[in-house]
Amino acid sequence: MENELIVLIEKEDKTNNFLREVTSFALDKGNLVHSLYMVKENDKYIVHMLLTTDRDVEEWEFEAIYDYYEDENLKDTVSTIEDADDYFNPTWHITLPYNDDRVEMEILLDNILNTHFETLENTYELIKENKEDYI
Repeated sequence: MENELIVLIEKEDKTNNFLREVTSFALDKGNLVHSLYMVKENDKYIVHMLLTTDRDVEEWEFEAIYDYYEDENLKDTVSTIEDADDYFNPTWHITLPYNDDRVEMEILLDNILNTHFETLENTYELIKENKEDYI
């Protein structure tokens, strides 16, 4: 699988206006990133990343994925994780502190994406067994 280049942008916290491109990351599973941006909150930069699925899901899968997705798998790595259910596919909004060492940040983001991907794969298997509950 080829790395995808994902650009980190800075947004203004109150207006959500684009301020600047900060850096970019070559991420192994960048297709799982819906968006990546950072905002300055209380004199610290916080990265916001929206994680999504690797495919469009069927209607019955949408709720099932949220029910079976183990967000605990990411809690040691991220500051917060919340369902963001106003998207077409299941999406999770995570936050974490910004690290201005680009290489360290890229490794951290790759680790998050790998954990998210493994969690999704496990979730897909679990919901197959419970499809009748969602149809």
